[in-house]
Amino acid sequence: MVDLERRKMLAYHLRHLVIGSISNDEFEEEMQDNVSFGYLPEQYYSSKQAKLDDPIIRPMLELNWCLYSDLGNHKLTGKHQLADEELKNIARIILFLNSNLKYEWPYFDRINPLIRFHLKTCYLLS
Repeated sequence: MVDLERRKMLAYHLRHLVIGSISNDEFEEEMQDNVSFGYLPEQYYSSKQAKLDDPIIRPMLELNWCLYSDLGNHKLTGKHQLADEELKNIARIILFLNSNLKYEWPYFDRINPLIRFHLKTCYLLS
């Protein structure tokens, strides 16, 4: 299921976050109000809606949460500004979010303890 309205809201607020128009706290408020049904981006995975939702919403919320520190209110400017390569990747994501294309990539659950154990094993073996 593609939820174009929520995708566009996510893209809109993400764009404002990465260009420094809004702070990280304002971004989280907008996500709670318009995209994640009241959940913070890092908590959305535990909601009932996340399991039935447009499959791009959950990974995008988790990715976006990694763009900033939530220890203080700040904008992504100055020392918090994203690198050019990160901005290019975010631009691609914003284009995809504004499309009606189906999200077809498998979800990589980095919270799952079995995956973390497996990745830890891989690092130890290399």
